[in-house]
Amino acid sequence: MIDLTDIFRDALKSRDKWTSTRTGELLEALRRALPGSSIDWEPPNENWGAVLLDNEVPAHVCALAPIAFVKYALSTKLSSILDSFKVYTIFYQKMGDTSYRIDKSILKQLVNRDLSLFDYDNISLNEIWFATVT
Repeated sequence: MIDLTDIFRDALKSRDKWTSTRTGELLEALRRALPGSSIDWEPPNENWGAVLLDNEVPAHVCALAPIAFVKYALSTKLSSILDSFKVYTIFYQKMGDTSYRIDKSILKQLVNRDLSLFDYDNISLNEIWFATVT
């Protein structure tokens, strides 16, 4: 079980420096690093942007705090970009793996509202994304 609470808590401490513009810049940098990819993001309606490549989503970037979910297979290729943006990155094998836990109050702080019901002690990155995307 991987506890994401501290990662999100630390990212929230930096949220005042994280803007929609920075989110877009990071998404664009990731897109340029992945030939043939595109960006799916509708600010200000969506709290997460995504990089699309070959009918997959290898990267999600949060617009509310400097957090990214990135496919582990791309960690070597994208780490320097993510580091340069000072993003808290969670590398994953599968977005649907329920091998994570997070304190519900941290996610509530992220989106400033009550959230859907999930098992926060066995949650997937996909469920975190779904609960906080809008």
